[in-house]
Amino acid sequence: MEGKWCVGRPPPTAPALVAATARADLDPLQAPSYTSTALGTLTGGTGSEAYGLNDHGQVVGRAWNAAGLERGFLWDGTVAELPQHSGWTQSRAEDINNEGEVAGSAYDTWWTQYGRGVVWGNDSGHTPTLIPLLLTTDGAPFNYDNGPAFGINDAGQVAGVAQSGAGQGNAAYFYDPATGIEYVGSFTTDAGRPYSYGRDVDETGQVVGRSIASVGVSHAFLWDGTTMHDLHDPAMSYTGEQAWAANDLGQVVGWSSIADESLHAFLYQNGVMWDLHELVGAEWAGAVSSYAYTINDSSQIAGYWVDGSDVSHAYLLDPVAADNPTVVDAGGPYAALWGDVLQLDASGSHDPDPGDTVDGWAWDLDNDGLYGTDDTDGYPWDAAAAEPTTEQPTFAIPAKGTAGWDWLSVHPIGLIVSVNGTWLDVADAAHSTITVVPEPASALLLAGCLAALIRRRRRGGGAA
Repeated sequence: MEGKWCVGRPPPTAPALVAATARADLDPLQAPSYTSTALGTLTGGTGSEAYGLNDHGQVVGRAWNAAGLERGFLWDGTVAELPQHSGWTQSRAEDINNEGEVAGSAYDTWWTQYGRGVVWGNDSGHTPTLIPLLLTTDGAPFNYDNGPAFGINDAGQVAGVAQSGAGQGNAAYFYDPATGIEYVGSFTTDAGRPYSYGRDVDETGQVVGRSIASVGVSHAFLWDGTTMHDLHDPAMSYTGEQAWAANDLGQVVGWSSIADESLHAFLYQNGVMWDLHELVGAEWAGAVSSYAYTINDSSQIAGYWVDGSDVSHAYLLDPVAADNPTVVDAGGPYAALWGDVLQLDASGSHDPDPGDTVDGWAWDLDNDGLYGTDDTDGYPWDAAAAEPTTEQPTFAIPAKGTAGWDWLSVHPIGLIVSVNGTWLDVADAAHSTITVVPEPASALLLAGCLAALIRRRRRGGGAA
């Protein structure tokens, strides 16, 4: 299957993020396939948005309740509201780790306050705890007002952004419950004020996010614990890139502006960036924009799309296994002497799809298009006059002078296989050849004659 189209050009490979773990079974030329599940919303609510996903398939995000207030939710088959932290009226859940801990924010008005970073525990009540925001960005500690948390790993380490109404800018942070909070850095500053946003943290404590590189232009970054690496490709034709999350397989999700300047969620894998609108198709009919917030190690993706009425729809994408073609390999080309016993080899045959196994082999040794059947044309393949049906059969080359077997002639052979008990079509057969080469004495005699002929011609003696 040919790829459909990609959003821009693929970003450069990130150290320890993409290059280390690219999966061989993720074909960069074959578009991934997904099915979409609607998660629903809170009772009486009008919409929902999914932001975080763990390897157990649990999803978190925000949903609107019957009163129109935003509430962080946890989906584990149904949407359940997370408890509010005292002092704030609204909340959103951004990420969930495999231990069931959730990172997010508590706030009154998101667009003006952005909220305090919160970690909901994995206890039965999902108790919320605030993240401290005493952060040093320019040599002096400063107690930031707000600091939403966006990513959390299995160790409970958090990535987010500290913000302040006192002109301290936006500072990407890394928080470890054992060691405290740390400033990640920023590509640019304005009068000492940073402009960076931490979005996700992997299991080694590396943080991904974005930082303002120039007016109106964001660059994706990877922070390895000491250094911010710029992941932006200056040859890209679009701006406002957002790499939001990465899994341990080297897949990255986020969103980007496309040619018409709308925002589309993307999946990046093995050097290709795929537009999720194209991969999902009719299940997102009516979507005018979309956002991919998270991806787990099962390649599930969660986020939301927005329709023409500006209503958000949370989604969970489940990958559909690709049906890659079976590799049929007859080995060879083979060469043998008269009377030799030749071993054929089909061990290179395999099926790349998980769970698919080559479990049957049938050979056509007389080039009649019949595989693994009784021979009907008189060629003496074996005593039973049947063609072999094993992976590495042996085959006796006939004696010199056998009809149909000429010296140095090429004899075609074929092979088909079965996968999980089902035989492939003959059109999918692999082909090879068997050539009977001269016996050693004959080869030496031929070489001597040719050498004598060449010498005579060089002396001007002409042809023999």
